[in-house]
Amino acid sequence: MCAVVLAGVLIAPEAIASDAGPGTVGRMSEAKGTTAESLPQAVGLGNGERAEIVGGDVRITDDGGPRGKRYAIASTNGTLALRPAALPQSVPATRVALPRGTGAGAAAGAKAAATYSVKLTITNADVASKSFYVWDRKTWAGYAVDSDAIGPSSTVKLPPGDYFSVALHSDWQRPSYVLTRTFKVGTAATTVTFDERAAKETGIRVDDTTATRGSSAVWISVPGGGLAGFAGSGADKVYVTPFSQPGAALRIHDVLARKGTTAGTPSPYRYDLTHTFRDTVPASPIASVNRATLAKTVMHVRAPGTRTTALLQTVPNLGESTGVYLGSPVPVADSVTEYVTPGISYSRSLDYGTGDYSLALPDRSLAAGPAAAETVGEAPL
Repeated sequence: MCAVVLAGVLIAPEAIASDAGPGTVGRMSEAKGTTAESLPQAVGLGNGERAEIVGGDVRITDDGGPRGKRYAIASTNGTLALRPAALPQSVPATRVALPRGTGAGAAAGAKAAATYSVKLTITNADVASKSFYVWDRKTWAGYAVDSDAIGPSSTVKLPPGDYFSVALHSDWQRPSYVLTRTFKVGTAATTVTFDERAAKETGIRVDDTTATRGSSAVWISVPGGGLAGFAGSGADKVYVTPFSQPGAALRIHDVLARKGTTAGTPSPYRYDLTHTFRDTVPASPIASVNRATLAKTVMHVRAPGTRTTALLQTVPNLGESTGVYLGSPVPVADSVTEYVTPGISYSRSLDYGTGDYSLALPDRSLAAGPAAAETVGEAPL
């Protein structure tokens, strides 16, 4: 059994986005009439996994199934709803409460005198699964959208107002899409469309022609702790709708390694890159970095035997309630050179073999330029 503890960061068991198998999908949503005290402290997810609250953290345990599971999250109102993608869309999400102080607060509109039906739909796309998120642009209070129905559309009741919305479309072995729209609700029902043709490729690129994306996570955060994510799986492309919205931010976490990297042939180097487009996502949302501007360090990896494989996983700490660890294979009984976005604190772990052994490494933030080397795994496991 594998267990993962979330101390302000939500991850999935063996949470890597560079997996070769389908991920799992979840969402943050409003629980009307539900309080943290009334939610169960341990719940089953219907596929052998369990979620529980342990000392204010969220712990997810699995049944030793396939690696590479991830959860798409949106912290709309401080409760966490989880539903593995392997289950039918008709199976409702399972709810647990986030630790106090996370999320965007109570949902707006509870006291509204009138609400109107708003149909949210993704166009020019073949949609098997999706998630919609809606926030009031003035208060940034979130509205829960039931995105479980089959097909490209969902419906939500909203009071008159001005809204910012995100559609997340991530189907297995296809590019991921983070689509945005602003819209207004007056005194009648309306339809809001998210056109995938308007989305542009996003990511972080470095001036090293031998490096390629190995895993990625892309999400949007808004004031008050709300977020919509996560898009990205392995080397698959991610597309986003360019937008201009004060307060909203597009977050990108990319891990790059040498082309052809596998668990058996790990890369001798690793790029751990994070970028934020704040307030405005440009028409060409690609962030370019020069290797000379990054932090550089060397990790010496010790392991019980040269045939052991190892996976280094990291997640940037950006002051948000959730995140996803990204992993890449690293050499054992050898060294890996790390190039890291400077000034960003990363939580880290090193998993050996199939994940039976895991080392929780200290959080680390590096300044630009060379940094002292690090040796991990010296003690017997």
